[in-house]
Formats: sequence, C-alpha cells, structure tokens
Amino acid sequence: MRKVQRPRNNNKLHIRVREVITKDKRLLALTMVLGNGSINQNRLEVLHKASAEEYLDWKIKLLEEAGIFVKKKFPVLNNGKFPSFKFYTKTYNYLTEIKRSFKNPVKDFSYFAKNLEDWMLAILYMDGGSISSTKKKAVLTINTGISKEGNQILIDAIKNKFAVSFGQKKMGKYYSLICGTKEARKFMGIVSPIVSQVSCMHYKLFVKNEGYIVNL
Repeated sequence: MRKVQRPRNNNKLHIRVREVITKDKRLLALTMVLGNGSINQNRLEVLHKASAEEYLDWKIKLLEEAGIFVKKKFPVLNNGKFPSFKFYTKTYNYLTEIKRSFKNPVKDFSYFAKNLEDWMLAILYMDGGSISSTKKKAVLTINTGISKEGNQILIDAIKNKFAVSFGQKKMGKYYSLICGTKEARKFMGIVSPIVSQVSCMHYKLFVKNEGYIVNL
C-alpha cells in the first residue's frame, strides 16, 4: 500500500472574528460612561460604593443581556473613605471607538440624544442625580461631567421627547442639568419605574427637607 504523505505546514491559521457593535451595546456603553463608568484598555469599568453593590449588579445584568460580558467584579478597599465594588468587562475593540467619540461630543451626543430612552435617563440620574430643597421649592440636578455644548444636546432631547425642561449650571469644571419642582415632578414620573427596580436607589425618589423625607 502506498503511503500518503501529508504536506507539512507549521503555520497556524488565525481567524479574526469581527466584533459587532449593536445599537443596544453602543447605547449601554455610552450611558454608563456618561455616568460613573470609564473605558480603559478596550474594556468598560464601573465603580460604586459598597452600599450600591446591588446597583452595580443591576448594571452587570443589563450589560450581559446585551452581550457585553463582565470579566471580573471585586471589592476596592482604598477608594478614599468609602469601601467600594468595581467591575470590568472583557475587552472589546468597539469600546475604544466609543471612547474616541468623546473627543467629538456634538457628534456622539447627537446619536445618544436621538435614541434617548427612559432607562438611559434613569441611569444618568442614579449615577449623578440628586434632589435638594429650600422652603419654597425643590431643585433636581444631574452631574454629567460633560461640556456645556454636550449638555445642551441632552437638554434639547429631553425636552423634545419627554416634555421636561432643564437648564444648566456650572458646578466646578463642568456643567450640570438643573430644574425646579414642576419639571422635577415630571422627570421623576419618567424615571421612577426604573429607579424603583433597585432598592438601594429608592432614596433618590425623595427629597430631604429639614430632616423629613418628602415625596415629590
């Protein structure tokens, strides 16, 4: 019987699988970066105080349902005065693309604003929002950490889609969204069904007024 010689080929075949970024993935990543997240080394990282671990787990669930998988979650004990928890995702090339887009906020926030949904507002509020009060009115603010121009795109989108009017005020280096009692009532009506899913965030559904918890 004739022996068949197989050709020798020591070169391994490398197949590069193109990562597909869906609308849901892009919007989730954008929303979380606008909140308490950041993108480093092709991965999304999010940090919250230990008291908000439930909220962190809620975010993980949203990401993984969309196909962005978390590689590791761990405690952070040296985060200033507050013990915290942090997670980072697996590496995805499209996350770097999203990070670069923040260099052109007008373009990228226009995409964000065009696709604005109630859950996106809820995350922005849970990450950077608060309600304070005086004897005459309540004031709701959302710290976005973005430019005045980027905030104005968000303000216009919220007004056009949800009929809630915000202004903005400079706080430190950045501008924050701000509104009074009437608009705050409308805004809370939009985000409260989502915020109420996370028990550790229920306090954000109320305003503290002279030691009492007053429902808007």
